[in-house]
Amino acid sequence: MEHLIVFDLGGVLVQRRHTLRELTTVMIRHANIQSRSNNGSQTSVPTIITDPFSFEAAYGRYRESYSLSMGPNDYFTTLCRAAGVQPTEELIAELLETDTRLCSTVNTSVLNLLNHLNAIDQPWGIFSNAPRPVMEAVMDQDWTSGAAVTCFSPDLRFTKPHQGAFRRFEQAAAAAGHEYASLIYFDDRQTNLDAAKRRGWEAFPWHGVESVHEVLSPITGLRRAD
Repeated sequence: MEHLIVFDLGGVLVQRRHTLRELTTVMIRHANIQSRSNNGSQTSVPTIITDPFSFEAAYGRYRESYSLSMGPNDYFTTLCRAAGVQPTEELIAELLETDTRLCSTVNTSVLNLLNHLNAIDQPWGIFSNAPRPVMEAVMDQDWTSGAAVTCFSPDLRFTKPHQGAFRRFEQAAAAAGHEYASLIYFDDRQTNLDAAKRRGWEAFPWHGVESVHEVLSPITGLRRAD
């Protein structure tokens, strides 16, 4: 039986851990610039300094909307307000660039894994809740050319774990010639894994590239490249 290996993007192919830290750094730097431009007249400390978790909460709270139809200007303006920082055009542009770059960049170990799958003709795909700027950045990169199927929430019109997202991925896989493939799915969120299992997919938590080889070796006969 053919197997189609399906990967989430954020937290799987792309690491998450530095994104909020980098965005926070951008926010605080712009807050300091704004304070200096006001000749020290700014009396309140930005929320992102006194309560950094409010910014983190806003980042997650509105991410689903951003991953469906909310535009980047609205999304990052909302984050600026949650951080207590004036949403200038320059700040929003830098936040967008930083977030998009960090959410679309894979590391060397992931590249090696995908190249190995390509080399042994093992089909794989991407199935992600990702905003349109991230989706476009990912699709512009060379490493995605080997993907058999790529599905992102703006085009699916659903976000995981909604069953509609999984159903539309299956339709895209069938259209790409993988209608009868056994789907093996890696994600870092248990709710998404549970939803995949309800569709009859084989679903596994992502614990890095090593865990992928451990899972796939008995299922597909995949072995690590020397």
